[in-house]
Amino acid sequence: MKLWATFIWGSLFCFTLTGKSLSVGHSLLLRDSLFTSIDSSVVIKQLELDSSLTSLSSAILTFYRKRHFDYVWFTPKGLNEPARSFKNMLQKYNQAGIMQYGILWPSVKEGIRKFENGTVDTNKLDSSRLALELQLTGNFCQFIHSNFLANKSIAEEWYMPSDTLSIDSAVKRVYSQEYSLDSILFSKQIIQLTNQLRKYEKLRQNHSWSVITLPGKAYKVGDKNSVLKAIKQRIAVLTDSTYTDTSSVFTPQLKSMVLRMQKNAGIAYDGIIGREFMELINISPVDRIMQILVNIQRLKWMPDINYNENVIVNIPEFAMHVFQAGELCWSSAVVVGKPSTSTAVFSGNMKYIVFSPYWNVPPSIIKKEVIPSVKKNGNYIYKERLEFSQNGKPVPAVAIDWSKYPENPFPYSIRQKPGRNNSLGLIKFLFPNEYDIYLHDTPAKGLFNSASRSFSHGCIRISEPQKFAEHLLRNDPAWTKEKIASLMKSGKETWVTLIPQIPVSINYFTAWVDKNGELNFRNDIYGLDRELGKLYYK
Repeated sequence: MKLWATFIWGSLFCFTLTGKSLSVGHSLLLRDSLFTSIDSSVVIKQLELDSSLTSLSSAILTFYRKRHFDYVWFTPKGLNEPARSFKNMLQKYNQAGIMQYGILWPSVKEGIRKFENGTVDTNKLDSSRLALELQLTGNFCQFIHSNFLANKSIAEEWYMPSDTLSIDSAVKRVYSQEYSLDSILFSKQIIQLTNQLRKYEKLRQNHSWSVITLPGKAYKVGDKNSVLKAIKQRIAVLTDSTYTDTSSVFTPQLKSMVLRMQKNAGIAYDGIIGREFMELINISPVDRIMQILVNIQRLKWMPDINYNENVIVNIPEFAMHVFQAGELCWSSAVVVGKPSTSTAVFSGNMKYIVFSPYWNVPPSIIKKEVIPSVKKNGNYIYKERLEFSQNGKPVPAVAIDWSKYPENPFPYSIRQKPGRNNSLGLIKFLFPNEYDIYLHDTPAKGLFNSASRSFSHGCIRISEPQKFAEHLLRNDPAWTKEKIASLMKSGKETWVTLIPQIPVSINYFTAWVDKNGELNFRNDIYGLDRELGKLYYK
């Protein structure tokens, strides 16, 4: 089996610390999964012991009294999404040079890192969790006091609601908060989604919502069935269209409406009414309202920052978007991490392009794939173009006694030479980060044909890497298309430093309004909507 195929289907080549925390850190916390709240006396004692929280102790105690002294940054599974969102928001401000909004405390950054990568001392799990919980709250209170002194309570509720609400109450709160904090650099998407929320509220109030069952496997243009009448009515309601055809015939006009809805949902774009399309139109207004509410809450941590140039990857959309001065230049399909090795949500600055990259083979693949393959066929080494080293010194393959492994620890490093079949493809794009995530080419081009593309082990594969390199280097006339193509195929690893660096955001949105004003939905592939919804909604 080729190494790049192994990378796709079976073994870890580029793991994320997020993925690791779901195994190591997750198991650490499950052993103490019964916690829900903190003893107020323990909070007071910790505030006395932690000198960095002394000046904020009154604000911290008030914060927890409103929340019944519940943990607000942890669930039994570990750090929750608001904890990561707060960290990412402050880092995003700082990376953009907007320092007046506050900084992420080093103790908070380090504490989050330990919980994410599972390196918390198991003997000090309870105390470490409490310490980070209160440090996060202290950092958050400082952020609120520094920026919203005149309306601290409103701002606090904006980011961290103090009570779980029914859907009706949650919708009313969104409407009441819509223009309450002019000083927040909140995303324009919040206003757009709030308008869509009103639409789905009307649907919930004015329409009964029964499941439409498809009697056949699928329907296409020219087919006839009475169920098509109900489907046409449902589509007209969902799209606010003036579609008046009530016949039982699948018309070309119906196909165009189906295509529109398929595009906005990111499902197979074929104009056919089948199982997947029926699942889409049977989703109730209540479920869509919840999805919109969750994404509005998520957006509160995502301020609009005016960049000269930036790149956004939206994980559930399986897409990368390239912007200049706030305008979308182009978009491209991507492959993201599987749920078990999920791509982390964070932001960073793209610093390097690496042409014809080497691939350093992880120990897991060495043990599970390389060693068995070499023992089965010695030509595997040459076919996959592998190099070996020990302590930085090259080692000839013939000098390795393969019979000792994998029973014994393998003492050698392995890397795959640059080339078309390299697991990273012909180019990679680096924005140094704590998750070891980067963008890269891939030899497995066929995966981009799938509508759902969560196949990787954390890193993000892009479908148009040469176009992306050309875009990033376009302002330097020395970087012609021919030069870029030549370096990609040179077989010699070449690093290029980007000046200036390009902001990159890896986001997770399952509901948004696109540039054409169309509401888009995507599947909650990592279950983050579900977890966030549990925190704030009944």
